[in-house]
Amino acid sequence: MKNLMIVLLFLPAFVSAQYGIKNCHTDLVFGYDYGDRIDSSKDGLQDRTLSSLQTLRIGANVNYPIADRWILVTGFRLASRFSYADIEIEDFRAIEKPADYKRVTSQDFFAEVPFRVRFILKNINRESKLYLESGIQFNTYIFSHWKEKYLNSFVGPPVEEMIERSNNFRDMFLTSNFSFGWETEIRNGSKFFIQAIGRFELIPADYYDENAIHVGIETGLRF
Repeated sequence: MKNLMIVLLFLPAFVSAQYGIKNCHTDLVFGYDYGDRIDSSKDGLQDRTLSSLQTLRIGANVNYPIADRWILVTGFRLASRFSYADIEIEDFRAIEKPADYKRVTSQDFFAEVPFRVRFILKNINRESKLYLESGIQFNTYIFSHWKEKYLNSFVGPPVEEMIERSNNFRDMFLTSNFSFGWETEIRNGSKFFIQAIGRFELIPADYYDENAIHVGIETGLRF
């Protein structure tokens, strides 16, 4: 929880930046990603069946024009990633017994700080624009909520559930991203935007998996 308290201190600065920096604008961002691991064949994973990765995020961007049609983008987001792993349970006392598994369902929380450059690709009209955005994103692991349940077992331990920090995750990992977006003015200078985005983990989120790739949608208000 200490990490969460520290990163939350930065959120007011991002949300209110436009009031202290000339020509600076703020985004309120909501996003969803669907992703998967490129390769899960590392040692220690042979007896696991891993699910896809689904991520929800909410946060704020700060947009600062640096040249004609070029904008520097940074910000702060909180993200929650959902996944599960089915892990085989070995029982050497019953060789003939079918394999038993336990399912560990995880909800992992991260703080994200993106650094991107946006290029205005085309002005459709005075209110609407198409743009490209590319850069990197620093991610900080906060904590996990996980639940463990045995499958295919007539007699087994009860469901275990816990909130804690996991040793499987790196404290920091790095992601590259690329997006194509559209924005349009809706009222008094405020804009609605939506963008398709792809992410690739340059440094994997956890110690056991290969790099993951994600695709998703981000949308929100720009003011």
